[in-house]
Amino acid sequence: MHSGLQLNPDKSEVVIGGTPHQLRSATNILSIDVAGSRLPVSEKLKSVGVTVDSHLRFESHACSTMMACNCHTRALRHMHTVLTNKTAQKVSCCTVVSRVDYCNALPYSTPVETLTKLRRAQNNLARVI
Repeated sequence: MHSGLQLNPDKSEVVIGGTPHQLRSATNILSIDVAGSRLPVSEKLKSVGVTVDSHLRFESHACSTMMACNCHTRALRHMHTVLTNKTAQKVSCCTVVSRVDYCNALPYSTPVETLTKLRRAQNNLARVI
């Protein structure tokens, strides 16, 4: 069945996933033809707020989440003096905790170092609150 949807090649990219051995053998693949469009192969891509890499380790996702959380935590540290404790907790849940919790089932079975980065962002927030 033809749905009539068209692929926008300017907004699309491809990640090749696999074992390290499979990825080494695919290093010469620079683009892939999909629906008549040539799409570039990337090391990682961001889709629906989650950064996916070719190894499916979610290292990039954890790093970008940690950087965003630390940025919001620093801003909250500056505002904490004018906020009540209850308000600061609500703001932190909306801006930081929600980022850590978003798609938190995806990094299941990732390396401990990756999960430690997310835990560190939560601990930084706990110290501020």
